[in-house]
Amino acid sequence: MGRNVRGQCRDSVRGSVIRENCPGVGAVGSVSFAAVDGSYRDFGREIEMSRYVIGLVTCASRVEAQKLAQAVLTQKLAACVNIVAGVESHFWWKGKLDRANEFLLVIKTTGDKTKEITKVIQAKHSYEVPEIIFTAIASGERRYLRWLRTARGFF
Repeated sequence: MGRNVRGQCRDSVRGSVIRENCPGVGAVGSVSFAAVDGSYRDFGREIEMSRYVIGLVTCASRVEAQKLAQAVLTQKLAACVNIVAGVESHFWWKGKLDRANEFLLVIKTTGDKTKEITKVIQAKHSYEVPEIIFTAIASGERRYLRWLRTARGFF
C-alpha cells in the first residue's frame, strides 16, 4: 500500500484509493492492508470485516470433532471443515503446564459467519474454555475463494 501527498492510502497494485487520511503503515494501532477483494481492513477491527476466514478449533476427541464439524456444516455456516488428527498441544491451564492430544478443526468460511459458528461451538464443546480462533485469509487461489463464497448456495 502506498500513500500519496493528500494523505490517501492507495492499493500499490491497482492504484485505487482505499481510504482518505490514512495513517502511515506501521503506526501503532493503525496498521492497515488491502484485502484480496480490494477492500480496506484495520487489524484492530473485528474479524467479521474480512470476506474470507479460517477458523481453528481444538477438540478432545475425534467424535467431538466430527460432531462439531457436522453442526457447523449442516447449519450452512462453512463451506468446508477439515479434521486434523494427531495435534499435540502444550499449554498453561489453571497455573500449571499441561499437554493434550487433540483434533483440530480447520473451518473455511466467510467473516459474516464467525459469530454464529462461535455460538454453535460454545454450545456443543466439551472444554470449559474452547479454542475458537478466526483469522483472515489475505490471499488465495481465485477459483477456490469463489467456491468458498458460493458453496452449496449459502453465501
